[in-house]
Amino acid sequence: MDRRTNRMRISVGFCVTAAVFLVFAIVTGGPHAVAGPPVRVELMDGSALNGELEGIDETQVTVVMNGRAQAMAKTEIRTLQLAATDRLEVQQGDSPIGRVRLIDESEFAIRRLRSESGELIVDDGSPQPHKLPLTDVQWIAFGEFSPQQERQWKAIRESVTSSDVLAVRRDAQTLATIAGVVQGLDEATVQFSFDGQELPVPVEKLAGIRFFSAASAQLGALQAMVRDTRGGRWSASQVLSGSGETIDVLLRCGARLRLDWDNVEAIDFAAGSVKYLQQLPALSESGRSVFPLLGTSLPTEPWYSPRWIEVSAGDGVSAGAGLEFLGHSEISFRLPPEFARFVGAIELRPGGEYVTPCRFQVWIDSEVVYDAVLRAPRQLQEINVAVRPDARLRLVSQPVGELPAGAVVLLRQPRLLR
Repeated sequence: MDRRTNRMRISVGFCVTAAVFLVFAIVTGGPHAVAGPPVRVELMDGSALNGELEGIDETQVTVVMNGRAQAMAKTEIRTLQLAATDRLEVQQGDSPIGRVRLIDESEFAIRRLRSESGELIVDDGSPQPHKLPLTDVQWIAFGEFSPQQERQWKAIRESVTSSDVLAVRRDAQTLATIAGVVQGLDEATVQFSFDGQELPVPVEKLAGIRFFSAASAQLGALQAMVRDTRGGRWSASQVLSGSGETIDVLLRCGARLRLDWDNVEAIDFAAGSVKYLQQLPALSESGRSVFPLLGTSLPTEPWYSPRWIEVSAGDGVSAGAGLEFLGHSEISFRLPPEFARFVGAIELRPGGEYVTPCRFQVWIDSEVVYDAVLRAPRQLQEINVAVRPDARLRLVSQPVGELPAGAVVLLRQPRLLR
């Protein structure tokens, strides 16, 4: 009798457990649909979606949407934007004392710092200080600069040097330099070896420190640029979910750090595989009036030269930068190495009711690689053409007609892909 009662209790207990698990699965979307911080995922094709972050591994990002987990390759994602971040309140007396730049182009503000056993230990407002090898530090800048000092500091930090260099504020306009070796530092003093003697140099006298770094330093491939809520930019070769509500970042210089999700603003996965045309300086640009004058076109640079505008996707959502061509106009760029294709999308986008067809061409040096005539407004045509490193990319828009009113072409998100 007791054995039969025990079997009934076990059976009832199993059914209750199964029912609880079933209710949990229905409510949460399954054991894998774990809600994390809210995120907005902007994809390479220009679309976007919202959800909760479940995790990041070596190759993909998993986001929970409507209770279901969806995995996306990192190569498909342009930006992972934290939809809601709790920015840390800057307490009085805790304002940044300067900025640090690493050899991999990571850069961040500092509130306190010190060196210890070959490492720079910095407090940037994170819950835990970051520990970075001093050999990975390119420079540290302290305080504010006058315009004259800024130009001098730029020359110092971009110089080639065989030693560490202190930039000393001689007066409100001038910086002086001292070459030697940094032996140690904190937020008040730099221990500096100079001409056979070690001197304590007050930080309040310094504009910055330019550290010696070996030209042969090996850097990892850029996978993503991580932006934090304090203005820091971290150049990462790998970004992974950490324990708890954190991410682990492997910097290109080899240093590792852990960031809380609350302090992450965005992760730009396009940084390693995409370069937007807006990031490149124009080699040349020109434009002509949209109205003929006495049978000729009147040059009116820069009024009708191509211009960058912010494109809206509706509902106040940005669709990124676009290059607008008015009338007969063109612009050219020098292509950087390591990129294989030029992509974007064009459309006629007149501001009024008048529409003039336009011919749009893409030139690589002296070769036309794309040629299309746009006749109907707001009908996107994709551009995806091969390019050559160090070639000249030339974009030309030209009205087809005698009176080119409404001859406006928009090139959406022009970018280079590896």
